[in-house]
Amino acid sequence: MSVLLSSSEVREAYEDGLATLRKQFQISGNGTAVVQGRSQLVDDVIRRCYQRLVEQGSVPSNCVAIVALGGYGRSTLLPHSDVDLLFLFKDAKEEASHKDALSRVYLDLWDLKIRASATARTVAECGRFDPENMEFTVSMLDSRFLLGDRELFERVRVKTLPALLRKSGRTLLTRVAESARSRHHKFASTIYHLEPNVKEGPGGLRDYNLACWLALVSHFLEANTWPNMGSLFESRLQSELDSAVEFLFSLRSFLHYRNGRDDNLLSWEAQDAAAANGIGIGRQPTDTPQWMRAYFRHARLVAGAAIQLLEELPAKKSSLGAGLKRWRRSQKSNGELSIVSGGIVLPKGYRLNEYPALLNIFDRMAREDLRLGIDAQRAITEVVSTLHVDEARESLWPYLRRILTSQSRSCCSCPYCCTISGKGLRARAM
Repeated sequence: MSVLLSSSEVREAYEDGLATLRKQFQISGNGTAVVQGRSQLVDDVIRRCYQRLVEQGSVPSNCVAIVALGGYGRSTLLPHSDVDLLFLFKDAKEEASHKDALSRVYLDLWDLKIRASATARTVAECGRFDPENMEFTVSMLDSRFLLGDRELFERVRVKTLPALLRKSGRTLLTRVAESARSRHHKFASTIYHLEPNVKEGPGGLRDYNLACWLALVSHFLEANTWPNMGSLFESRLQSELDSAVEFLFSLRSFLHYRNGRDDNLLSWEAQDAAAANGIGIGRQPTDTPQWMRAYFRHARLVAGAAIQLLEELPAKKSSLGAGLKRWRRSQKSNGELSIVSGGIVLPKGYRLNEYPALLNIFDRMAREDLRLGIDAQRAITEVVSTLHVDEARESLWPYLRRILTSQSRSCCSCPYCCTISGKGLRARAM
């Protein structure tokens, strides 16, 4: 069997493209350009490989739809990320006739040192949900057409996958949530680690993908149509998440280049190097503690979005969209704190410019084992730096005593409470 990508032209184009991306990253630190650029390079390799198969007469041009899945489907291939492909066939007969010939595409990717995995499915098989293998259905949520018969892909996207979600969407949400909670549990359900895993850990890119999957399926179940992927979240949150994801793309690209493999552990040494290189902060060198504060700020936002959507799931017959509507209605309350699915929501007009108002929130978290909603986190972050230390002398201690002696763990380790407490402790010592 001939090797399709034996020509030096294809190999050199791919390797030169990778080298250019790395040089540009060393200058700009732009991780988004890296992941999009590598995705385009792999697109070109697969396109040229498939075209040569067709030219050789090994396969007809319309026998298959070649589809990118997962991170590759999102066009977010990091320097050492795997490439996931789907060979989509009309029926089992077409699959049997052409599957072996198309495997040459997959083999030649490996020849170029591109770690690839490929699966073959018929249109009908894409419409069957396997609770024990929900990963394939999830990967289809991020599918992207590459080459071949586009009509096959559109049939799955417009008819087959929507029918599956109407039938099994809630089961899919449940399975995805179970998997996410299990993953979080492995990391003690916190973003605060000495050496965080910036892919799988809470607040990593996996949590951003999780939030997108939950929001996407929820919207579809409510509206029976695919949403605009650029507006899955309200505009301000979407903008903040976009910034967080850009930071994480830059960080993961840095780690991949530094380690020479798909290694996403932010070790002590990597933290120092990332800070010295200004990774994710415009290539402006800074000290490690300040850089880690930037990391945790982004991680907290991503984790908060994922957790809020996860915690909207308990009601079996209630969609996430309905939960978000309940959340919006709570904004119209009479000025008191609102509780939605275990999360504290600040109504419009709630005064946060005084210590008692802030500490009342943490006191309630401690007594009732509640968490902060995303907007509450944002509001507290914005206001806490404007409060005066002198006020803490008089306001902090009665609340802090109740918080620290409570049985709840939800507030004692809360970074917002710790920040305010730290101000008060410094004031007390003056």
